[in-house]
Order: sequence, then structure tokens, then C-alpha cells
Amino acid sequence: MNLKREFYAVIHKITESKNAPYLNIDELKNGYSYKICARNAYVGIWVETEKAFMISRYKVGANSYLFNEYHWDTYDEESFPLGTVKPLKLIEKCSLDLKHEDEQEIIKYLDKLEEDNPIIEGFNSLNDRRESAIKFENRLSGDRFSNEQLFKIIKSDCSEKKAAIALLKKRGYSVESIEAETNT
Repeated sequence: MNLKREFYAVIHKITESKNAPYLNIDELKNGYSYKICARNAYVGIWVETEKAFMISRYKVGANSYLFNEYHWDTYDEESFPLGTVKPLKLIEKCSLDLKHEDEQEIIKYLDKLEEDNPIIEGFNSLNDRRESAIKFENRLSGDRFSNEQLFKIIKSDCSEKKAAIALLKKRGYSVESIEAETNT
């Protein structure tokens, strides 16, 4: 089994199993970072007042933002947040002042923690999340082809040649540079 499949099999087992062990809310320490199993990240900082983990979320594109995901056991009929995080293991006390720190510094801290604390040894979940967000952005924009793929389309002289040229122009290529690339 490749690492990516193994990773998602483990994540599925944790989220779907009623018997998968995870840390209860009363076991968590405010301002500490944890290895987590969540919808949108695998490391988070526990924010007690929110009953949530602050995470670095990649949704659309290569840039992330701070986002709160609630503990698995959180449920409030009035505000109705459903918990999506099962905390697995304490990592460390967060050294940053979350109220006064720059958002990008917190994101860098969380991203580094995720890379250094993998769920499956050898699998970079941060890189996988980032790549998925970039692919999602490309699907939304209708921009499904890499430049290399577009040049191959132009060289093949298929019916999509004009569309490929138009897309390369939109990406900043001149007619001359497209011709030079396709004539090599």
C-alpha cells in the first residue's frame, strides 16, 4: 500500500470508528499544540474559550488562513457547531502569543508542526493538503492544464490548439515565445 492510501485509511479509521481513542476536552491544555485528525488539518492549537483548534487551512489555492475547527465532542443546539477534530497527541506548548502574533507567523508555526509530526511516518500531509487546494483552484478556474500539457496540445495540432494558445497568452506568453517553444 502506498503512503497516501495508508494515510487516508488511518484517517478514515480514526474518524469512522466509535472506539478510536482520542483526547477528551478536559484533557486538553489551552495554548498547546496537538496532533489531530480533522477535516482540514492534522495539527492544531487548542483554544479553550472556543472549544476549538486553531488550524492552518488550505481551501482554494496555495495560501492558507487561520481557521477554527471544533472538538469532536462539541455540540450546542443554539449555535449548532458539529465537532470535526479528534485530538490524538500533545505536541508542545505553543511559543507564540496568539492574540498579538501576526497571522502568517502562526500559519508558519502550524505548517512546520504538521510537517514535523506526521500521522504516518514519511507522508507529508501538509504538502498533500496544499496540492489538493491548488488543484481545486485550477478546477474552479477551468485551468486544468499545465503549460507543458498545453504545449503538447499545440504540437499535436489537434482541434484544441487555438484554446491552448489562448490560455498560454492569458498566462503571459507571447505568440513568439509560444512558437519558439512548440518548434523545438
